[in-house]
Amino acid sequence: MYQTLLLAKKTSKDDYATHMKFVLLGMGVVGVIGFTIKLIGEFLNS
Repeated sequence: MYQTLLLAKKTSKDDYATHMKFVLLGMGVVGVIGFTIKLIGEFLNS
């Protein structure tokens, strides 16, 4: 395990920022879809 950590290279700030943007975008999309489903369910129950 120690040897693997020594060989692993650190990602650059640009790569990390790009990855975080995609992760946050994905979370936002899933949240909007969930909110929409919840909103439709509330309207159908009313």
